[in-house]
Amino acid sequence: MDNDFEKGLQELEDLLEDAWNVPFLKNKMIVDGSKISKCVGELRLRLPGEMKRAKELIQNKDNMIQTAQEEAKHMLERAKKSSELITANARANAENLMERAKAQVEILVSQQEVLRVAQERADAILEQARNDAIKMRTVTVNYVDNALEESARSLQASMNALEQAKQSLTHND
Repeated sequence: MDNDFEKGLQELEDLLEDAWNVPFLKNKMIVDGSKISKCVGELRLRLPGEMKRAKELIQNKDNMIQTAQEEAKHMLERAKKSSELITANARANAENLMERAKAQVEILVSQQEVLRVAQERADAILEQARNDAIKMRTVTVNYVDNALEESARSLQASMNALEQAKQSLTHND
C-alpha cells in the first residue's frame, strides 16, 4: 500500500515537472487539471487505508509493550517464588545440619577426648552449614539478578522493536 501512495505522490511531482512555466510569472505553471484531479482523487482513496495501517501499527506497538510488561511481571514473580523456595530449602538444610551436629555432640560428650573430637566435628558441620547457607543465598541472589537482567533485556528488545516500528512509520510518511 505504501508503494501505491508513494506512486501517487510521484505522479503529482511528475505532473509538476512536466508543467509549463508561465512567462514573466515566477512559480506559476500551466498543468493538466484533469490529471491533477485524478491523482488527488486516487490519493484520497488510498489515504484512509494508510491511516488504518498506521493505527494498526500503533495498536501492535501497544500490544507488544503490554505483552513485554506482562512477561516481565511473570518472570519477576517466578524469580521471587524461586528465591523464596531456595531460601526456605537453605534454612531447612541449615537447621537439619545444626540438629545433626547437636546430636553428634551429645553422643560424644562422655569422655574428654571424645568431647574434643565432637567439638571439632560440630564446628566443621556448623561452618559447612554456614558456607552452604552463604552459597545458597549467593545462588538465589544470582538467580534473581539474572532473571531481572533477562527481563530488562526482553523489555529493551521490545522497546527497540517498537522504536524501529515507529521509525519505519516515520520514514514511510
